[in-house]
Amino acid sequence: MSTTSPRSKPLAADLGARGFVFVGPTTAHALTEAIGRDDAHLVGWHRLGASGLFDAASGEPPLPA
Repeated sequence: MSTTSPRSKPLAADLGARGFVFVGPTTAHALTEAIGRDDAHLVGWHRLGASGLFDAASGEPPLPA
């Protein structure tokens, strides 16, 4: 399981630029998982897509309309 994601690195950099301290990519990744932005459940696991925000087949959020 990954402790960071491609989305967490720029988020951590942005938070650091805004004055947040001790926020790195791992903390940002945990935040995005906690708020439901990233779904770290493994493909094929029964919890993947349980939030209703993600496509159960790919594990990715739907594209904006």
